Amino acid sequence: MEDNELNYHCATVDMLLATLIIIKSFREDIDVFQAMRTIWNPDFADEFETRTDNALTNLVGIDHQIKLKKATKRVTEIKYNAKTDLYNFKVHVTHDFSREEAAGILDQLGYNRYYRDVQQNDQESLMSMLNNFKNVMNDGLKEKIVAVGINPGYIDRISGYAGEFQQANVEQEKLKNYWNVPSQEANQEFRSIYGEIIRICKIGAAVFKDDPEKRDRYIFSKVLAKVTSQRNIQEEEPDAEAPAEEE
Repeated sequence: MEDNELNYHCATVDMLLATLIIIKSFREDIDVFQAMRTIWNPDFADEFETRTDNALTNLVGIDHQIKLKKATKRVTEIKYNAKTDLYNFKVHVTHDFSREEAAGILDQLGYNRYYRDVQQNDQESLMSMLNNFKNVMNDGLKEKIVAVGINPGYIDRISGYAGEFQQANVEQEKLKNYWNVPSQEANQEFRSIYGEIIRICKIGAAVFKDDPEKRDRYIFSKVLAKVTSQRNIQEEEPDAEAPAEEE
């Protein structure tokens, strides 16, 4: 490997942000790791986090780093809130309408087409579903849903996520696309950080193989997906057509 060649295939800023998330999980499970490797202790976790934070600061600049972290946090918050509200809305519709009526409403709103992938943290599907929800929620459908007791403000909140989520993604991507050109020494540090976090991930995924939720916290590609904005969100809004929903 050449001195300036990187050993990972994603944007460096995304690699570092994913590493910081994994370090948090690593620190929470430090007793498990330290029992296997004495060097993997709280001091190591603190030092590794500092190294990664410093690498991110050197890459994007301290002011830019703060803005990037805020933008990433905003994207994450909207994703969480939107997924929570979409789930709760589905529960209300399922219980407030007959089976056939509920299926038709959810079908129109994109639950059949997108919801399974949304549950798997697919960001493009979430953006598409939010756009679909907003487009399909006309006055007639809204009145029908409100008539059974669902708050119109709650519906409006879900519809509003589409614009918020797209704007947050655009802002995050703008911040990711501007940073300092790293030196050869900086690239060496990036490679070293990536190598260390991958070692932690391999051990963590093996240790927690019987606990899917914890295991996924140490699968780098899955953590990376959570911090990588959808780069191909279409400007045009999707149509309202949707296939049949799974039970």
